[in-house]
Amino acid sequence: MTVIERDDWDDITRAFAAFFAGLGDVHVDGEQAAFTAEAAGTGLELNRDGTSRSFMPLHGLNLRWNSVSFDTQAMEVTLSAAGAEYTYRVPPSLIGSET
Repeated sequence: MTVIERDDWDDITRAFAAFFAGLGDVHVDGEQAAFTAEAAGTGLELNRDGTSRSFMPLHGLNLRWNSVSFDTQAMEVTLSAAGAEYTYRVPPSLIGSET
């Protein structure tokens, strides 16, 4: 698992792009890292200022985060904030297996 603090934006965008490569549309720049998979109705957006948005069928979340963790084995991205944590799980249909 890779844990990266928000101050390390270049490392976050590299890890984000690598994590979501081949799973849908990925866009990274100096202010945002975004993943969308329209076929599955899901996505995750991280903004350099610590704000975020995720969406899946039946739920969504906005969270200001301090660090992000990429777990390539579990196919999860965890956003950590003061007193809160959110884990985005890549839908099994995007990775071709059930978890």
